[in-house]
This record gives sequence, structure tokens and C-alpha cells, in this order.
Amino acid sequence: MRRASMLPEASFWDVQGGPRRPWSYRLTLTGPSTTDTAWLDDAAVVHCMYATSELVPWRGVSPMGWSPTTSRLVERLERSIADEVSTPVGQLLALPEGHGEEIPEGETDPLAELRSDLAKLRGGLAMLETTAGGWGDKGGAPMADWKPRRIGPDVPASSADLRAGAALSVYAACGVPPSLVIDADGTAQREAFRRWIHASVGPLARLIEGELRWKLDEPALRLGFDDLRAADVASKARAYRALVGKEAKMGEAEARRLVGFE
Repeated sequence: MRRASMLPEASFWDVQGGPRRPWSYRLTLTGPSTTDTAWLDDAAVVHCMYATSELVPWRGVSPMGWSPTTSRLVERLERSIADEVSTPVGQLLALPEGHGEEIPEGETDPLAELRSDLAKLRGGLAMLETTAGGWGDKGGAPMADWKPRRIGPDVPASSADLRAGAALSVYAACGVPPSLVIDADGTAQREAFRRWIHASVGPLARLIEGELRWKLDEPALRLGFDDLRAADVASKARAYRALVGKEAKMGEAEARRLVGFE
């Protein structure tokens, strides 16, 4: 069998042909300094497709492609949140009236030192004179010193919650149980991992196996995930005992094969 290193991945491909295979391919193979383009027959290209449509039989359709409404929702949420977090961030400090007026010749700007200290803060501390004096007008003194107000991103909680829910829907559409990626107890996550292996990874592996067996001329080729299934050994042991128990009629060899011990 040819080694995997002899099967370079195409960065772009164009498929030519009729409604059914065999097709021909124009492949773009990208390297660190050069890019090659090659025309190859169907037999020379490993082309695995998932969830194909009669409208585009030469390529698979992504889970998000089958759910355009959710796709548009996620796109708008991402754009909305990105716009929100890209807003200006900083501190606003209210200053007395007239601070922007032109200073008469011979007089100094009373706020020059304040502006200089603010510009050099960089997260530090500046000691400023209190404004309780009212800038010389005791009768107009403020009740308290002016306080800076921060401006910056303020993502609505509804958008964040909707995005989190949409993300779980995307996981489910891609065959990943949501409880596998959220904060759940160990039992729930083990069950989610088992369902992911048997209901998502396994069926996709069978599709890839069929393509590899055909193109590499290796009828016995098999993609194994025994190392992943090792996490499910307790469940497999219980299933094995149920199949070969006193009231069961299945032989040990068949039971071992069904639960994946062989």
C-alpha cells in the first residue's frame, strides 16, 4: 500500500465530467515556495464526499450548508459581536466649561498639567487637585469630584446567549454531541463521547475506507479507532456480559466481535 506521504492534499480542485464518476480533476498543489497544477484521472485522486446533493454530486455539502438559516444567524451574530467589541475603548473625564477656549497671552492653561498627567497614565495613578473648590467659585463648587466614565464594548446578554445556543446547534449538526463540549458530569460526557465515536466518527470512517480501498486497490484496508474506543471499555464490558450471560444465546467470539474487543 502506498504511504500517506505519497498522497499530497490539494489546496484547490476543479472537477470535470458528467453526472456520474469517473471524473477528471485539475488539482492545485501548494508548497512553501512553488505551486503545481496537475490534471489527473479519477482513479488517481482520493476524493471523499459526505452528504452529497443531487445538485452538486461532485462534492459533499457541509452541515452548515444543509442549514442555511442557522448559518445566516451565526454569521450575523458573529458580525454584530465583532462590531461591538471593535468600538473605541477608553475613559471619558468631564472638565469644567471653557477648558477648550484659547488662553490669553501671558496666562497659563490651568488644565495643561491635568491633560499631561492623563496622557501619561498608561494604567498608573495620577495625583490631582480636588475640584471641590469650584475653580475659584466657592459658591458653585460641585457636590463631588468629577469621575471618569469608561466607554467600550458592551455586548448584550441576549446576543451572547443566542450565540452560545447557536454554537451548540452547530456542534450537533457536525455530529458532535453538545454535552461533549459543555460543562457536564463525567457520566454524560462519557456517553456523549461513545455516541460521537459510534454515530459520527465510525460512519464517516466507513465512507473514507470505501474510497481508499478502491483507489489504493487494498480491499482489506481498515481505519481503526481502537485507541479512542478504549475510553468506552466499561460500557463494552457490560454489553459483552449481557450478550454471553446465562440467558443469552450468543457465542463468545460473536459477542467479542460485536462489542469491538477484536
